[in-house]
Amino acid sequence: MPNTQDRANVVLLAYRRPEMMLRRCQEVIAWPGLGQLIVSIDGVSRQASDDEKLWRSESLKLAKEFAMSNPGVAVLDHPKNSGLTDHVVRALTAGFENSNAVILLEEDVSITFQGLDFLAQTVDQGTPSASTAYSRATHPVKCGSRKTFFPEQWGVGMNRSFFEAFGRVLKYGKVDSVVVEAHLKKALGKGFPSLRRRAIKYWTTLLQSALQVENHTDAIFHYTAMVCGIHYATPWRSAVVDEGPQDNRGLNPRGKRPLRNLRHSYVGADFCKRCELRNMHAKALLGPYYWYSRLYAHFRGIWPK
Repeated sequence: MPNTQDRANVVLLAYRRPEMMLRRCQEVIAWPGLGQLIVSIDGVSRQASDDEKLWRSESLKLAKEFAMSNPGVAVLDHPKNSGLTDHVVRALTAGFENSNAVILLEEDVSITFQGLDFLAQTVDQGTPSASTAYSRATHPVKCGSRKTFFPEQWGVGMNRSFFEAFGRVLKYGKVDSVVVEAHLKKALGKGFPSLRRRAIKYWTTLLQSALQVENHTDAIFHYTAMVCGIHYATPWRSAVVDEGPQDNRGLNPRGKRPLRNLRHSYVGADFCKRCELRNMHAKALLGPYYWYSRLYAHFRGIWPK
């Protein structure tokens, strides 16, 4: 393998959407900042239908053909399917073999060069660091990045220190509510005492559940950031498009998620309180009456008219 320590490797998770996987490969291979593209195709699941087996076989065939004509591409053919989290661990381990920064994509996530450039900045400087290129809401700020304590993880960049911390979280297998509380305090400040109490219980339960199943890896990434005491970096305007609804291919169908132009409440130059509250599921935790009354009181005179 070529030495790509100074460049980011891109790890693409694929399984049963061959055409979509090929489009992602074509997007990424043209990116000037690419170290190596690693296409990781999971093994056939235990409950796989004949169609699923055929789609997986076609994905592997197209990936190998693409790698033959592009020397910067490697294909990982996993013989065993043991769930998404295990697949991610195997794929990222390969990505970090010759790079200090890895960008993790799924086959249904289209990303711009600007998004790849942004995620590639997540280099290892001795401390864990993570970033995401996706946001469901647009912001009037057109450049730079904001910090988020509750990220939307479609297109993730991480450094080696973060991946190592992720491995320790998986090995420990438990969620500490004190860690969750400290994270919530950073996101909420001194406000919302009732929300904080309910959110601690909600997120502790949710994250512990994620550690016990095999397909909620994004939540484990989130808890890893909590353990490390860090926030994610994300662009003010999303650099990722969810193409999943175009080809569900045997997966649970989901509707389109259009970007929303919403009013936002900025705290400092790099933080949007409203986005944090939405991603924290504050409305569901508190109920509509409390939600609207507290928001009005807390943000009166802050939100743009």
